Amino acid sequence: MGSQWECLLENEGDWWGSFDAVDEEGTVQPGPLSFTQLKATSDRKTMNQKVLQYDRTQYPKWEGILATDEPWRDWPTVRKIEVSYQAVGQGLLFQQTGAFSQGALFVGPYSQFGAEMGLKSGDRRVRLVQRYDPKGKAMPLTLIREASSQPWFVPPGTPETPEDLLAALEGRWVGTATTVFPDFHSTTSDSSLVLERKGERLQQRLTFTMGGTPRTVTSSARIEGPELIFDEMGPTVAVLLLPQGISSNRPKERPFRQSFGLELGWMTSERDRQRLIRRYNDKGEWVSLTLVQETKR
Repeated sequence: MGSQWECLLENEGDWWGSFDAVDEEGTVQPGPLSFTQLKATSDRKTMNQKVLQYDRTQYPKWEGILATDEPWRDWPTVRKIEVSYQAVGQGLLFQQTGAFSQGALFVGPYSQFGAEMGLKSGDRRVRLVQRYDPKGKAMPLTLIREASSQPWFVPPGTPETPEDLLAALEGRWVGTATTVFPDFHSTTSDSSLVLERKGERLQQRLTFTMGGTPRTVTSSARIEGPELIFDEMGPTVAVLLLPQGISSNRPKERPFRQSFGLELGWMTSERDRQRLIRRYNDKGEWVSLTLVQETKR
């Protein structure tokens, strides 16, 4: 894969979207509209990022607003952030597609903890912020859906509801898993995931390669509304199914002395899916970022 800096440049552009809150039941509460600009300098050695947020009660949607007219330039902002990057590091890693994650390098027992993950598909991006309070309780999610050439859209055949997503996930998914480590080296292996619903449970069989040797891991989840609860081994993990093919995967409570992962999933079309996993070891140290790109067979 390319350098981390080249992967960051995959996100260059103007992105229109919104910052929405998601509660434990999966209800999406519309938040402020947002404009995010990522613009590299002429020598491509600095990336300037600007984030503007606008009051949703005054400006309810981007639809019907032409980006070229830029009427939003005169809207009063509720928040403004400006950051410049000249290097990648300190909890931030990118994948070849422009997918990225940034967050804590270490998970402590009595501190607030969180991470952001972002997936990119053409002129659309999905970003998800997962956080825990100092007592280890999961906090509401922040979901950011953005488009660079037009307001957010959903390709035909993409699951619209959590129920549609659950049905669409059944079957065999085949693809590749690319893992990037904090020292910037990476590995790639084949990946196969089989999902089968049996009553109110979802059976999962994951096959991947580790050290050149194929490995298979099986697990089972209870289906509870829009949530899939995996509680047979390790920390209890909840996969929250969201609208438009998006899913959030995280432990119900912040683990301590147990390895775990945070995951963002996204069905980008009727048969294509991406998953981004940020992993921590049993010492609480951040160890890797994996992008799975898979197709339903």
